[in-house]
Amino acid sequence: MQSTSSLLLLCLCALLLAVSCNNTNTNTPPSVKETETPASDPQTATNTDYLLRGGDNPMAGKVNKQTTTADVTTAYGKENVKQDQIAPNGDMQPMDATRLFADTPNELQIFWLPNKKAQLVVSSNENSPWHTTEGIKIGTTLNELVALNGGKPFKFSGFGWDYGGSVTSWEGGTLDKNPDYKGLYIGLNPKNEISEQLQNDYAKVSGEGVLTRTTPA
Repeated sequence: MQSTSSLLLLCLCALLLAVSCNNTNTNTPPSVKETETPASDPQTATNTDYLLRGGDNPMAGKVNKQTTTADVTTAYGKENVKQDQIAPNGDMQPMDATRLFADTPNELQIFWLPNKKAQLVVSSNENSPWHTTEGIKIGTTLNELVALNGGKPFKFSGFGWDYGGSVTSWEGGTLDKNPDYKGLYIGLNPKNEISEQLQNDYAKVSGEGVLTRTTPA
């Protein structure tokens, strides 16, 4: 894939996480573990308050699949919680949702099941601190994802539709074997306008076909 800005989407088995990233050719930072907090690099510094994790016990900060609306208010304070109706993706119907830290880079949207238990959580703001245990967050590049996958290119769907850029297989790479990524959905999509010079290449990687990092366009 040619170097363009893109969006990174992350979805846990019980929680949906949306994170944007830039697909540029940069050196990949080392994997960041939960216990590490390198203050000199805010892009990879971790903070358990903003940790996104999959696996058997998916969580986003203090939110997990057993969390209720009352739990969110207790954990984060009434002043940081706003109730709303939001469509989580494309043509989906609006759902009951909580906007945690609304209108800030830290905003987290929590979507609720009819029984008021957390179903989906979405973080999509630029400069958002929400991240996975390996430091994947807004700003993570396609090349960095490949590196975090042990250098193994993975498969994802073409751009330009509701599930555009969705990772369909980690192809047996490192992220395929990491329990923190069990049930975790990741997708890439262009972030900025596609230049006229790239329109033909963009058309080649749009639609419901399957792409890899080695796709020429």
